[in-house]
Amino acid sequence: NSEQRASTQAHNQRLSNRTITATKPNSTTMADEFTLSNVVCIDTAKSPHPISTGIGFFDHMIDQLNSHAQIGVSVTVNKEGNDDVDAKNHSFEVVNRYAEEDQAKIMGSVGAALGKELSKLKYPAGDRSSRFCCPLDEALVECILTKKKNGGDGKLVNFTLPPYGRYPVNKGRAKIGSMKTQYVETFFSNVAQTSGMDISLVKIRGDNGHHVVESAFKAFSRALRNLIDGTNTNNYTSAEFEKMWGVKSDSHISSLDLCREGKLERSTKETSILVHVLLNGLAKGADDSVNVSTGIETMDKFVSILAEEAMMSIEAKCNGDLYVDDHHTSEDVSIALGQVLNTAFGTKAGLNRMWCAVGTYGGKCL
Repeated sequence: NSEQRASTQAHNQRLSNRTITATKPNSTTMADEFTLSNVVCIDTAKSPHPISTGIGFFDHMIDQLNSHAQIGVSVTVNKEGNDDVDAKNHSFEVVNRYAEEDQAKIMGSVGAALGKELSKLKYPAGDRSSRFCCPLDEALVECILTKKKNGGDGKLVNFTLPPYGRYPVNKGRAKIGSMKTQYVETFFSNVAQTSGMDISLVKIRGDNGHHVVESAFKAFSRALRNLIDGTNTNNYTSAEFEKMWGVKSDSHISSLDLCREGKLERSTKETSILVHVLLNGLAKGADDSVNVSTGIETMDKFVSILAEEAMMSIEAKCNGDLYVDDHHTSEDVSIALGQVLNTAFGTKAGLNRMWCAVGTYGGKCL
């Protein structure tokens, strides 16, 4: 609402006017009340320190950089006179020890400190941009990052995440866990300023506030990874895109060399099923490698398109009790297909966790 946004903007202005003074490497003070320590962002490596801001859900969101940006992140927030807190203690009281403190100050200062560390990472030369849309259940947030060759402060150019969910009606969630949602904007505004990146976060859809916020952090993390790698995800026909993700890329070829497959045959009172999947890049061509016959035209088409788009050979046959209903066949084939894919993926060896797919939603390319 307007009062909440005005409060957030006021906090943002105060934070942007405040100077963070370094007291020692990777340590900063927030006014005279809080101290940040072990502020680290390491590219493609793990930080030896924990993430412990005193706001549990905020910790969980920052941790998305570890998983989805492949950047080792750590930061610890302590209050004066409370420096002996064990950040590895995961009790509710310790993890959320500052939930009732000034979260705008904490989240803004953490954002500024992490942004400063992110600015030290190595980026490709020249003006660069990166875009990533991250689905999380029903939620979908688009992040666009822009970093200019001449450096300087960045800014939060778009932020349309509120309201955080459908309920309460017309308001969304004010808190997720112990984190106040209005200061998510404060965090990203400060990250943008000190990192030198322009950040755009646009909610395309989302009914659950938790999912919306997490989708935003994941989209930011993956867009950041692409920005550092110099992968232009805005141009799906570029040479660099093909080099990173195309059928001739090292990751694609090494994945095929694993010859991963899964097979399942089973019979119940309702259905007799055979599903066989081979992750082979459709080496023989789709006509020879996709054989689907379930007795349900829509199911046959769905599985066939899935196989062709994923470039995997598949044999799926089902003899089911269609004279009763198509439910048993469609359900059992889907369950069997999921189990077979799980077997084929195995330990996920050879998978590129930063893979990218192209689709459309509402006429917009995602």
